[in-house]
Amino acid sequence: MLLRLAYLGVTNALTLLRLLPMSDSAKDAEILILKDAGIDPAPQRTSQTWAAFLRSQAQAIIAADFFEASTLNGARPYVLAIIEHATRRVRILGATAHPTAAWVAQAARNLAMDVQDAGCQVKYLIRDRDGKYPALFDAILADTGTMIVLSGVQIPRMNSIMERWIQTCRHELSADGTVSAASSMNTNMPPELHG
Repeated sequence: MLLRLAYLGVTNALTLLRLLPMSDSAKDAEILILKDAGIDPAPQRTSQTWAAFLRSQAQAIIAADFFEASTLNGARPYVLAIIEHATRRVRILGATAHPTAAWVAQAARNLAMDVQDAGCQVKYLIRDRDGKYPALFDAILADTGTMIVLSGVQIPRMNSIMERWIQTCRHELSADGTVSAASSMNTNMPPELHG
């Protein structure tokens, strides 16, 4: 704790010194102090944006999400889908009217077996903070070496690839879109089906 306070004190002092006009030798001294503390100068730090992280790790990232679908008989099941970031391959893990903790845990076990059988190296699974995911879901995937990355609260862009696919499904599978597409392709339909 004391070391952390000392570190914060040094960094705060250096931040305040940066506000003052400095000569080149003073800047060099600051760089030496930072290097002694094990901190690289700002232009060479290894932080990266979320988008850069996703691009660099695409082979090892999958994303999961639940979405509600509409069927022809009016039922509204919850669908659990996974998408691979590198290939955009989608896996539907299942659909149910009431996703229980046991059902979601079994879907995680099935996913772990599928990934192992396919020989994929999945390091990260991005998911939202939905209450439908039990702690066992995370534990099962953690046992396979997959780190769970929770998206921020109300930040769907963190899981944008999955969200975009769900939006496409909703648009393509909506009742209005299906009827109007069918009516434009088949003019011999009964009049009650025309839009």
